[in-house]
Amino acid sequence: MDGNNGLGRQAGMDRRSLLRAGAGLLGGLTVVSLSSACSSGVNTGGDSASGVGSPTKTRPTDKFVRSDEAGEKSPLGFQLGLCMVQVEGAIKQFADAAQTAARPLDLETFVSVNVSNSAKAVSQMNSFLQRQVGALFVQDLNPAAQVPVLKNAINQGIGTFAFNMPSHLQMTASQYEIGKQQAEGVLDYIAKNLNNEAKLVHFNFDYNEAVAPRDKGWREVMANKPPGVEIVADIPGNPETQEQGNTAMASILQKDPDVNVVDGGDTLVLGALSALRAAGRGSDPDLALFGVNGDPQAVEEVKSGGPYKATYAFNFAILGTLLADMSDRWMNGLNIPQLAVVPAVPIDSPKAIDEYNRSIADPASVYETAEGTYFNLYGSTSYETRGTYFDGKVT
Repeated sequence: MDGNNGLGRQAGMDRRSLLRAGAGLLGGLTVVSLSSACSSGVNTGGDSASGVGSPTKTRPTDKFVRSDEAGEKSPLGFQLGLCMVQVEGAIKQFADAAQTAARPLDLETFVSVNVSNSAKAVSQMNSFLQRQVGALFVQDLNPAAQVPVLKNAINQGIGTFAFNMPSHLQMTASQYEIGKQQAEGVLDYIAKNLNNEAKLVHFNFDYNEAVAPRDKGWREVMANKPPGVEIVADIPGNPETQEQGNTAMASILQKDPDVNVVDGGDTLVLGALSALRAAGRGSDPDLALFGVNGDPQAVEEVKSGGPYKATYAFNFAILGTLLADMSDRWMNGLNIPQLAVVPAVPIDSPKAIDEYNRSIADPASVYETAEGTYFNLYGSTSYETRGTYFDGKVT
């Protein structure tokens, strides 16, 4: 793979020795220091203007190539702030991996969790700006409220990283294609195993602007479903918690107890599975559930051979490792990509589960060869050219 040299603070250590470590646990749900290897003091010297370059709405298509030639370095704190919506399942793997990979880099990390509260999310983001962290990651919740704060961070010279929102490095997926992929998998299963007859519940993301294209793709495929497939409910799963999935499914079962296929995000579908089991449906041979995200509980459910048939996984542990690596490069004046496009990997067989679990357990061991399987990188920017970023979205 091109240009995969020079990770870290240019101290002569190889990537694997810098990054290899087991996943750690989050220490709490408020802003806390999770690494104390370096001082918490912040260097506020230097120019914090927006730098050379300008944002573009055009999606970067040139493959990212690492350069070991450092330009201007960030004068801000050697710190990474993570603004999270929640820290459950696959998202917890992301946060854990970022912190683990940051420790040997002497990159201090802080985590805040907003529990789907938009006002709290903005407040926590602003707190990191006031702290003058050198790098900031933001999980998408309400882009209309979060993007202006991200752009303020960019103007202050903070390296910005986000799921599905404009930033120096936007981590995203083609939500439209993932929705199509899930719907096609569901209909294929129904055709092969249920004689093209099913009562289906779908949890959607209509409330989330960034992820809503997934449901557009899903509905386009479902528009051509067989006559025997009935969509009983197509409902938003907000907040995205197992409790919400459980509550919604329990209510649906009271009206239509014969629902036998459920799909959506893993967290909600796992909650729905709990409701189905509580209703005595857990061993129903006609029951089939399909999720997206690669939640570890969902992976275990698939592995058990029960009703959970597949999860379409993003390798969040690898992405967390990528975040720490690129935050370190940014603050050391090295180039980083503008766009990481993340494909969904079907987890639906013992072989797929084993490969996925190995990469989750030790993301550092596969990080060097992860590009092309778990992410694809495009474009280039740096602290010196910090005005350059992708101000658009991949649908």
